Amino acid sequence: MQNQILICDQQKVYALGCSLLLKDQLAIQDCLHVDYLPEMDDKSQLGETQLLIIDSGLIQFQESTSKYCSSALQGSIPIVVVFNQEEDHHLYQIIESGVSVVISRNTSKEELIKAIQMAFQHKTYF
Repeated sequence: MQNQILICDQQKVYALGCSLLLKDQLAIQDCLHVDYLPEMDDKSQLGETQLLIIDSGLIQFQESTSKYCSSALQGSIPIVVVFNQEEDHHLYQIIESGVSVVISRNTSKEELIKAIQMAFQHKTYF
């Protein structure tokens, strides 16, 4: 499986560790990192992103999200949300938006790999 993953997370150490783990454990062609949603629109021009991993704190339902995030939320790209223990209503909004893979930030590497595999298969995983 050759894939490109876009990781949008303000915690750079987490994003870097996640990309190194995925390159080591899965046949990931490339992992791109961005810190904020507006950067996603620019990065999306760099190649065929086949999976988006995004920090739940960056998804603001009150504001318009970037066009790239919107297309991911509309189901054109599998999306994994890394949940940061915000309010429960935020989790419900994420699920209602169509995201089918949600993991906790402190999940194990085995659970992270399983979540990525489930996202690529368009399956539900929490």
